[in-house]
Amino acid sequence: MVDARIANLREGLQLGYAASPENVAAAIGQIDALNAIPPRDSPFARPAARDGDPAFRAEMERLVGEELVPALRRYRDFLASECAARARRLPGVLALPDGAACYGAAVRRFVTLEVPAKEIHETGLAEVARVRAEMIAIAERSFGTRDVTTLLAKLRADPAWLYASPEEIVTTAQAAVDRAWAAVPRWFARLPSARVRITPYQEFMRASAPMDSYASATAGSGGEGTMWINAFVPPSRSKAGLESVTFHEAVPGHHLQIALARETADVPVARWIWNSAYGEGWALYAEGLAEEMGLYTSDVDRMGRLSFEALRAARLVVDSGIHALGWSRQQAIDYLLQNTTVGSGLAASEVDRYAAVPGQAVAYLLGAREIRRLRSEAERALGPRFEIRAFHDVVLGAGTLPLPALRERVKAWVAESSARS
Repeated sequence: MVDARIANLREGLQLGYAASPENVAAAIGQIDALNAIPPRDSPFARPAARDGDPAFRAEMERLVGEELVPALRRYRDFLASECAARARRLPGVLALPDGAACYGAAVRRFVTLEVPAKEIHETGLAEVARVRAEMIAIAERSFGTRDVTTLLAKLRADPAWLYASPEEIVTTAQAAVDRAWAAVPRWFARLPSARVRITPYQEFMRASAPMDSYASATAGSGGEGTMWINAFVPPSRSKAGLESVTFHEAVPGHHLQIALARETADVPVARWIWNSAYGEGWALYAEGLAEEMGLYTSDVDRMGRLSFEALRAARLVVDSGIHALGWSRQQAIDYLLQNTTVGSGLAASEVDRYAAVPGQAVAYLLGAREIRRLRSEAERALGPRFEIRAFHDVVLGAGTLPLPALRERVKAWVAESSARS
């Protein structure tokens, strides 16, 4: 597989397609960190750690040490020699052949709708302004200031607003999940049987400082999903934002949606597939829903939620900026720092992610806006007959859908509900 990847990337380089230098360097760094781990402790040897057969363990360690590590070293050397030397000059796909067309196609793939780059950029700017106005209201109410930029910088860097230990980060996230599980029966008629565990990222991920993420249940996991959490201290993370990202990744966000789909037997295909506009759109919608559910514990956490919503809005600005307007990497980083609570390292990591996967980052807000729009239309059409648990079950009840299909499903439910009354 590694050798095939090298051959494919080499052909891409010959055709003029190359990654950004930052993403090449990040991949090299992760491979170096992985290869520094003894085979016995390697993440790739995990199956042996869960098995009691010494012969299986010995063979797994041999395969990792004698075959996998050398293959990764070949990949690493290819990246360091050929890819690094020919990395593209700008972070966006405008630096590549047919870059503008590539970006339009990438947006169509991730959003499942045709949305022009200019519209994406303008929507992002408008949403950033809307969220900033909400942040100003909280800043005045709880922090005695209208200077959101300075307040966000303080929440990012002041030790008073930073977690002191990995344990504190994990404990806070677990408490948020526990509150969510207690509240969801009032908002959802169907709930999954699978639970979700909070697990810190492994040490080899430290250098790239990733955002938290969700992984659905796999065979042998006992049916649990996993929220991978950045609990590296130092550097520490701001107390503003952990609750909202937990609701996004776990409950009522990704875990609730994906676990329900996996347990819905009458959608045998849609329960396994994924598209970002639906899945990430739902998770961002869930962050706002958590406010309705009364799950946030303070205005610091609400400021964090709005900051992350500003991040999703800023993604529209930055993603279209680097891929359609020719923004530099630093210009994109500066925009994130001015409008969200993400620190400089995470802002750089985010921009490099957008460079690597054009169009994906805009799907969060565009998907969430569509779900909110469908809910508002249903509320207006049904009036007092609108029932939030039924609406959520309609949205989540058919697995992952393209947004046009979700529109038709909600429209049919509204028509059926109106006819019954």
